[in-house]
Amino acid sequence: MKPIKLCLIAAAIAALAFCTLRPADAEGAAPPKAPKAPKEAPKPTEPAPTAADAELERARETVAKLPPREYAIYYLLLRLIRPRFGAEPTAVAVGSLRSMEEPVGGPLNNVEMLRLWAVLESGADVRRELDAELRRLVDTPLPPGEPSLARCGIEVLTIRAALRTGTRMRLGLEDRLKLLLEIADKASRVTTEGSGYNTPTCLQTQWFANHLWRALIARSAVDLKLAEKSKLWDRDLDLLCNACAPKTGFTGSRDQPHDDSNDLHSNLFAWSALALAASAPEKVLTKAVVGEAARCMKNGPDVLARLGKDYPGEAFSLGHLSLSALLATQLAPGKVEAAKWREGLYTEAKGMLTAPETASSQALALDLGLHDIRPGMLSSELVQAAEQSLMLIGLCGGMWTAEKGPLVGKSVSEVGLVLYAMSLIEQAERPQPIDPGTSEEDLNTAIIAAIDKGCRYLLSIQAADGSFPGEGHTGSQALCILTLLHGGYARTCPQIARAMAYVTGKDFAVSSLSYECGIILMMFQKFYEAEQIKAGVFEPKTLKGYSLARQAVWNSIPAAHRTVIQQLVVHLNSTRHKLSGWGYSAAETHEGWRDNSCSQYAMLGYRAASFLGAAVEDNIFVAETNRLLNDFITLKGGSKQPRAVRGLDTTGGKNDRTTAGESEAAMISPGGWGYQLPTRIDPTPAMTAAGVSSLMICLDEMRMRTGIDEHFEKRIREAIEGGLAGIGTLSFHQGAAGTEKMLTAGGWGMYTPYSIERGCVIAGVRLLCGDIDWYRIIARTLVGSQETDGKWRGLLDTCWAILCLRKASMPVVTEPRPPVVTPDPMPPVTTPDPKPPVTTPDPKPPEPKKPVITEGPSKPAESKPAEKETPK
Repeated sequence: MKPIKLCLIAAAIAALAFCTLRPADAEGAAPPKAPKAPKEAPKPTEPAPTAADAELERARETVAKLPPREYAIYYLLLRLIRPRFGAEPTAVAVGSLRSMEEPVGGPLNNVEMLRLWAVLESGADVRRELDAELRRLVDTPLPPGEPSLARCGIEVLTIRAALRTGTRMRLGLEDRLKLLLEIADKASRVTTEGSGYNTPTCLQTQWFANHLWRALIARSAVDLKLAEKSKLWDRDLDLLCNACAPKTGFTGSRDQPHDDSNDLHSNLFAWSALALAASAPEKVLTKAVVGEAARCMKNGPDVLARLGKDYPGEAFSLGHLSLSALLATQLAPGKVEAAKWREGLYTEAKGMLTAPETASSQALALDLGLHDIRPGMLSSELVQAAEQSLMLIGLCGGMWTAEKGPLVGKSVSEVGLVLYAMSLIEQAERPQPIDPGTSEEDLNTAIIAAIDKGCRYLLSIQAADGSFPGEGHTGSQALCILTLLHGGYARTCPQIARAMAYVTGKDFAVSSLSYECGIILMMFQKFYEAEQIKAGVFEPKTLKGYSLARQAVWNSIPAAHRTVIQQLVVHLNSTRHKLSGWGYSAAETHEGWRDNSCSQYAMLGYRAASFLGAAVEDNIFVAETNRLLNDFITLKGGSKQPRAVRGLDTTGGKNDRTTAGESEAAMISPGGWGYQLPTRIDPTPAMTAAGVSSLMICLDEMRMRTGIDEHFEKRIREAIEGGLAGIGTLSFHQGAAGTEKMLTAGGWGMYTPYSIERGCVIAGVRLLCGDIDWYRIIARTLVGSQETDGKWRGLLDTCWAILCLRKASMPVVTEPRPPVVTPDPMPPVTTPDPKPPVTTPDPKPPEPKKPVITEGPSKPAESKPAEKETPK
């Protein structure tokens, strides 16, 4: 059969697609069955069915017939191959990866290599496109073997998959394979005690990943008859078995709390390496090492069962499926039969397809060593592509399988027909953007509906035990509670009560200290908002009044929660770097890592703890202010912008937040903050907004704790104004299309609009750069990108989008704000039905209403703090 280019799938379907989807257009095609006559003529007001409607209906019928596993494979192929059905690639494309049909030269990057491996494993007959990618592979510079074997491993496995398909490029690929095996052999230290991933505090997860790649490379060499034995693999297995603990398995941490990286991933990598050894042909490994591995593997089922409980919805799903399918050949959690376990994972795969955008995706990709860009700066699109490729590999049998690809034997027309049908359905169901000319009233109605729909989605996926699937971390569970509370649901409604019971049962355990502690403290702040209002914490008149109000709040909180809140503050203190700034874990163990993202969540946590009355040191706010001022970067080539317009009312009112002596017409040099510290990298929209919100928090707290010198406050104001101008320049001066991509897909996903919302709302800004209505732009984009079931991509993005639309930032208590009406609580929801039953959660409750859009948190009159020593 001649190779057929995938961009001609539409033409290749001409004989099949047009007789199946559009039968009347195909000359010589079999005549379609006559449609049944309707029982009665359609009413005059009903639109007659069109050819497009009939085509869409047949597409739905085609897709509905697919078994769950096959559906998932096609779903992922559509996103990874990006076939063209018309002038443009399909709308579901992953933006950072071009369509495989587009001819392009140059070396393959890691994600493109991973995609090529995944498509080859599927067995899809797209030889022309695959041969073009394989030619790029052969011309790509050889990878280094140190410090990670990941790139060598991916290339070896890609070449193995290509040789199994009978590619015409066999000779060139075999020559490259031999060179790759030599590179891997020379990288002998990466799996030993001398590895750079073996530190005094831990065996880093990449050390276990190197053992996995070593095992995969060695098995490939044996399978392709390029080696009979592997002395390096023998030695490595012995070292790996020595790192196994009876109960916890392979955990890299010696002092740090366990998380998905140093517990879940390190275990999955290590057990997968052992499973490969157990299934290796005889004489490849010595009997002594095989026996040691067998003894070690006896603990495997129990450890895997623990991982399933500790990381629900994550351990064996999404990209982890590539490892789970491999494990199923030798191991399965608890007493589950391995074959049944794997088939169960395949069956459940269809339900996992909407979650490859979750944060855990990034951790898996980094821990495997699959990305060649800086940690923490990954594009969400690249993360999605890596996650989707790994999931497809899992659905096709796992990282190592002797099975043929599931689509082997299917013709180009068969595969193309299904991909075309899926593309039609997804484009028909894609959310429609909100027109820029939409009236304020209509947009506000759409926003309220989107918030309501998003909250109902969260309630619809809540498990019986109160947890929310997709993210096993306590912080993500607390984020869902925070979102529902801001969505208008009373803290006494059954769903929130169950969620709090679940989090309490987890003992509020945290791993990523800055993020999780900050989010949990924000959840507590909203949960006990009524106590704060009663105590007057948002309406202090003096420094002493603020202190007394905070103490009253603290005394009103149950003792058990007070203990948790104060411990979360202690955790935050432990992550603070000696030079200021916060990282992911305790400062003495994370080797000095700190960044503005961790730091902003630390400041949000401290702010929430302060409102709750917990003990927070005054100096924390002073030190962070000085750091942010010192780290501010003026945008290169950025032209001056008008000062931001204050006042969150949308009626075009005057600038009621401009201080005396300031001119609304003043021009500001835009600037901001980048991600990693102490590196002064170019500012980003999300991190610049984070700096603005943190400075506003610090300014507010210093005013009410110590007082603040006029000169020092002026410096802070200048940085805030520069940051606001930076947000406008970086985020909204690139046209509607660029702004929409930045807000919903590129860079940081929903994290970015949520950060912008916090910075602008806390700063009390209505218009950026004089005339940019930031909230309207963001709201139109978010409402237009909400999916039909109410979510925005994954769990975290859904929460961030709702909080952003709700303007759910914490109050500022020392500056005037427009009056705000606090929404009445939503009625508790006992089912995912659109119309929940109304109950009475509190004595004498107000009439339940839908959530309304507020213009920021409630605001007291401006206080006049007493004079104190100037912070420096």
